[in-house]
Order: sequence, then structure tokens, then C-alpha cells
Amino acid sequence: MPTKALVNIQGNFPAGCTLQVWICNNGNDASPTWEDITQKARTGQKHYFTNQTKTAAAWGVKVKAKLLRGSATETCYIQSIGGNFA
Repeated sequence: MPTKALVNIQGNFPAGCTLQVWICNNGNDASPTWEDITQKARTGQKHYFTNQTKTAAAWGVKVKAKLLRGSATETCYIQSIGGNFA
């Protein structure tokens, strides 16, 4: 069971846009338990999973991100997402 993760997100996130990042350690489940790690991903902090259950045969870490332009007038984009888990 993955217990912690570190996610790094690179891009351009000007004032007015909204970035959201989620992670789960039961990504193979029909309904994964997504945990919001937006602030931790932006500041390079470790995340300790709160979920300790799975319904699928195996554990699986998945990450998803959403970037909304909002009122930003500058270019906003996600360049890369990376990380590791243990």
C-alpha cells in the first residue's frame, strides 16, 4: 500500500487562473479516493495518504490535474507532472 507521495508540477500559473491537483493510492478501484494536494504539489511538500482501503486486486497511484484560465490574461499551461511514491 503506498503511504506517501511527492508530486512536482511545472508550468505557468499566472494570477487569475486556478490549478487543482489530486492524487489517490487506490487508483485501480472503480471509485478511487481522491485527495486534494494542490498546495503540496505547488510547494514541493510530501503528501501522506489518508486512504487505507482498496476494492481492486492491486494498489495503484494516480494523479490528475486541472488548470482553468479564469480571469488570467497571461498564458497559462501545465508543462509537466512528475513525482514518486513509497
